[in-house]
Amino acid sequence: MVDEGRRPTIKEWLDEATREALLEEKKRLAKLQQIIKVSESLEISRLANVLKVDEQYVWDNIFNWAEQFGFKIKENIVIFGQCDTSAFTDELQRQFDTWDDKTRSKKSKI
Repeated sequence: MVDEGRRPTIKEWLDEATREALLEEKKRLAKLQQIIKVSESLEISRLANVLKVDEQYVWDNIFNWAEQFGFKIKENIVIFGQCDTSAFTDELQRQFDTWDDKTRSKKSKI
């Protein structure tokens, strides 16, 4: 934390921004887990919206994820059925962590 009377250093500001981003990612994944728990399917655009990622990124990965985790795709809808949803959200978390590691690595060079 930064004293009230001074401005944060760039490192302090980046550390706080990183903490906030990690918290936001956890909220997004929790929201997705909640949706999957009560829904049989989800539009790909909604999946991208919930995750706050570009829809093209989802389209680029969705068929690999479907094969890996056992859900189906019908037109623009993910049908969860009997898929391993916790493994799916764990994989998304790993991908977010990878992005965070790359971001932190870039920030540490500042």
